[in-house]
Amino acid sequence: MTSLESLVPSLDLCRQLQAAGFPQDTAMVWMTVEIGQHNPMPPVVTQNPHMEVMYPIVAAPTAGEMEEWLRGKVGNPLEETTVIVSHDGSKEVAYCAGVRSAKGEYQIAYNDTNVSALATLVLEVAK
Repeated sequence: MTSLESLVPSLDLCRQLQAAGFPQDTAMVWMTVEIGQHNPMPPVVTQNPHMEVMYPIVAAPTAGEMEEWLRGKVGNPLEETTVIVSHDGSKEVAYCAGVRSAKGEYQIAYNDTNVSALATLVLEVAK
């Protein structure tokens, strides 16, 4: 995984975010086409205004972009982001992100990375 890929959710999660109506004007995007064997494009690149016309792309939001979206939807900062290490002694690590709405409802999401937990939480809030 390249360093840019580690800063955004997987392509599958990004496609789910797109289908749920998450804004597509993010700093980075997934390229969904190979340019050629001798000149392959990296899978995650910074977005520029002409890309959408030239190549099929999917927004690849960073944790900060998803947190900003969540704050706009829920009206408060993230309640918590927690790292949970398995209690059975294994090396499993799960990340948890949660928000509390103005009505006091609590939504929580787990995933294997912090950015994936945030993406899963965005999908929950978008419902």
